[in-house]
Amino acid sequence: MKYFTCILVIAVNAVAFSAETGNWPHLRGPDYDACAVKQEISLAQGRIPYLWKKKMGQGYSGVVVVEDKLYTQFQDRGGQYVVSLDAATGKELWKTRYGWPWELKGSYPGTYATPTWNDGKIYFTGCYGVVGCLNADNGALVWSFDLTERYDTSVPSFGYSCTPLVFENRVYLTLGNYGISVVALDATTGSTVWKSGGIPASYASPLPVVIDGKPQIISSLRNYLVANDPASGEELWKFKLSEGYDEHASWPIFNKNEIFCSSPFGRGSYALRITGGEPDKRTKELWHVKQLSTDIFSPIFAEGHLFGFYITDHQANPEGDTEGLFKCVDPTTGKELWRTRKTGHVNLIACGDKLILLSETGTLMIIEASPVEYRELWRGRIFQKKLCWTLPAIVKGRLFLRGGDTLVCLSLIDNSDTPQTAFLDHSGGFSISELINDFLGGYEMGSFVSPPVKLLTLWFLAGLSIFAISAVFAKIASLKLKRFNMFFLIFSTLFILSGTFIFSPLIGSFIFTLPSIVFLSIIPVLAQRKNTNENNNHGSKLIPRLYLLGFAAICLAYYYCCDSF
Repeated sequence: MKYFTCILVIAVNAVAFSAETGNWPHLRGPDYDACAVKQEISLAQGRIPYLWKKKMGQGYSGVVVVEDKLYTQFQDRGGQYVVSLDAATGKELWKTRYGWPWELKGSYPGTYATPTWNDGKIYFTGCYGVVGCLNADNGALVWSFDLTERYDTSVPSFGYSCTPLVFENRVYLTLGNYGISVVALDATTGSTVWKSGGIPASYASPLPVVIDGKPQIISSLRNYLVANDPASGEELWKFKLSEGYDEHASWPIFNKNEIFCSSPFGRGSYALRITGGEPDKRTKELWHVKQLSTDIFSPIFAEGHLFGFYITDHQANPEGDTEGLFKCVDPTTGKELWRTRKTGHVNLIACGDKLILLSETGTLMIIEASPVEYRELWRGRIFQKKLCWTLPAIVKGRLFLRGGDTLVCLSLIDNSDTPQTAFLDHSGGFSISELINDFLGGYEMGSFVSPPVKLLTLWFLAGLSIFAISAVFAKIASLKLKRFNMFFLIFSTLFILSGTFIFSPLIGSFIFTLPSIVFLSIIPVLAQRKNTNENNNHGSKLIPRLYLLGFAAICLAYYYCCDSF
């Protein structure tokens, strides 16, 4: 037992060393915290070189990079694959199929988990519950089996998404079984070393930590945070997070014997201090606040503070329009230090004293990791009309970003002497065009999904404001010309056409004012009908019908205008 503990602590230190040598062997980086502490980035002249772009297939899997070789997962109609690419060029080195595709036409098509590199091997899992090991050099299968068959379990409703944790010849995984929460496998053969627990798992993956010199494996399960001894599987402690239906996809954050865990559905975040003593006394709650509630994107600890996105929607929106705020939180008290709507729903990693943010709609932002205020250094659009739910990775100044079926590589180091074929320029910050692109791009992915009630209410109030303002302008203009109705129609039309560009930046959300044109266009029809009745001109039906035909034409034009996006 002592020997295993010593080896595991050495392994943790070896992983930390890989951060300095320029590898990213795991989804959350070399230290499992989404931080590249030793890497410096350059934003010379506001331009970022675009190194390569590769279209693969569906999936949310992240990338791992070791010794200039990149590994990730994707799916197409033929199945799910692990693929290896040259990190410098994007050239495919090998591809290994391991299963059938998951929900090709669904809201959340596979793949989910990210492969893990360890000692020349690639460890992977699939949406249906397969786990396996490949040779990192050529993709040859070493071993694989189905978790659901071996452990008599079933995958979670959205599919299996646990990224393998590999430490000193063992693979740690969470399960969805009520009888088994966590398993440890022999990394060489795939045989079971131990299995533990009885709490259903969720969508997060195990996290290795060292507390008071002793290693622990922490798992974020459906309703509990649980720690196991990596050698024996003994449950060291558990902390209750919730009751009933609850899912955890974001990772817990560890820093100096303290654990920060964020929950979805507006349940907020916990901060715990882990101590020694009896199992039921090893956790002490420091705070529980509502200020930081995440779903699929994990917060990070950088420059002594917590940064993350607080969603105000029930959960992340697959149409790419998740509402909420990006925040900085004091880790000692849970107090909110600042907030902003400028980022949208973002995934993030840290690089030195900077944060790299990728919004779910494809915008890249680089900001200072400052507890004082939101300070944006660079912003640019990377993906158009692609859902970006994949964590970025950075190795040797190369930033790897995934949007849907496309993987891109950017350079964040000063290589101005090297000729580049393309650059991404600083877009000048938060813009209305970005809001429009985000909204229209998101709803193109799901034409049967309507905007939320909150957003529709804002649109309705914006329309009422336009008519109220137009009435005031029309009243002023008609003091001399006595043509209130005409001026009202003119001003209303102008404000409706420009309203999106006026209201959206003020509110910080996409405000669609064009629907008000349909209401406005019915006013002349009703006015003409009233005029015909008042003049008893029942014999002439041509003019009212022409007005009605014009109204139908406007409705049709409005439909085709919306349908064209």
